[in-house]
Amino acid sequence: MGMILDHLFRYANAMSHFHKHPSGERISNKTVIINGNTILIGIWGKTDFTGKDLFAVNEGDDLMIVPTGTAGDSSLWTVTVKPSARKKPIVRDTIFANTAKWETWDRAVLEFHPVADVPVKLNVSRMAPPNGRANHVGGQAYSPVPASLAHDQVFEWTAVSGSGSVQYFQIFEDVVPNWFGAVVPAGVTAPRDVLLFFHPTPHQAGYDDKNYKSKAGWDGVFHYMEDLMSILFCAARTGQILIMPVMTNASAGSCGILPRNWDKIFGQILGHVTAGTNSVNAPPVPVNSLVVASFSAGIAYSASFRAGAGSGRVKKVIDFDGIISSSKAYSKQLHSGNSIRFHQGAVPAQSLPMLASQNYFPMARERWGPPFDAALPKTGKNVTGAVHGYIPHTMMYIAAQRAMR
Repeated sequence: MGMILDHLFRYANAMSHFHKHPSGERISNKTVIINGNTILIGIWGKTDFTGKDLFAVNEGDDLMIVPTGTAGDSSLWTVTVKPSARKKPIVRDTIFANTAKWETWDRAVLEFHPVADVPVKLNVSRMAPPNGRANHVGGQAYSPVPASLAHDQVFEWTAVSGSGSVQYFQIFEDVVPNWFGAVVPAGVTAPRDVLLFFHPTPHQAGYDDKNYKSKAGWDGVFHYMEDLMSILFCAARTGQILIMPVMTNASAGSCGILPRNWDKIFGQILGHVTAGTNSVNAPPVPVNSLVVASFSAGIAYSASFRAGAGSGRVKKVIDFDGIISSSKAYSKQLHSGNSIRFHQGAVPAQSLPMLASQNYFPMARERWGPPFDAALPKTGKNVTGAVHGYIPHTMMYIAAQRAMR
């Protein structure tokens, strides 16, 4: 059996291999020295014999590996030393290119010589709505009737109303993230509680990291501040504000400066919100509670943030359909004790109450009746993607309320 497996590995290895990106240098069965905290690698020949994607995984606990798109016949992966491991002189780990059945097709060793994080001032300032973005959100949005969500095979819907201001903040240092949007529901004047929302990895929408410093075109990420999701958040009336950092693709494996500085950054944002929309200077306000939410591949940022910041201050984790994203492994790591999950999947109606008691809500297409039935395809390859886009824009009301219980 050992000879058969070794033959399989050597044969598969001839068809797929790790390489540095963008140089293309093959690193199969080699040790790669990295002076720093991150490297971008590729798996050339990115699928197995059945056409399913290979994925990169490591043995130890000191690295984060996050899918970062594709280039030609390669899938790209950002490998980053977790902030908690950067005080070590050397971080050495083996990475594997595995099939869905956990068969190894290639391996390499990465040896990082981490660079300690350099403290920066991180002074938060208000900024005008970029490129004329909205400074207000409001209206009606559909949300499932809570009892129906927990018991009925087909959702029953209700319309809820919410409104609030949209405020924008920046950090002038060249760090990631340094742009933030905040949704402040009407009536919230002295907030202490934060829902941190991570958008999907922006390369999927055509955003290029090389333009992040200038932010040319990047204001479009702020559409989440203006969408139905934010109306539902305001309608939930939890007393929280929603803060969304604008992230780069490359920061998916580390979440940038946020894990070690979130309380300082968010405290300043809370201070500005408390001081009023015309505030120039404001004393910071301590964060009382923190909920971490993400949509789709944004679960990679959520996982990186929680790994770097520690879970002690995180009240709940909300996952809007990360299970069908390229970072679904992080969704699978969540459990009922700390998370609220809205995942596409079908279960018998009799299982719904039990799952709802664990804050797990299946979102299969057959549960979406009127008024969404006509807008969603019933069969075909587009069903999953169509349902996917509706989930945060219909489920935030329920999610925000359950997160604060």
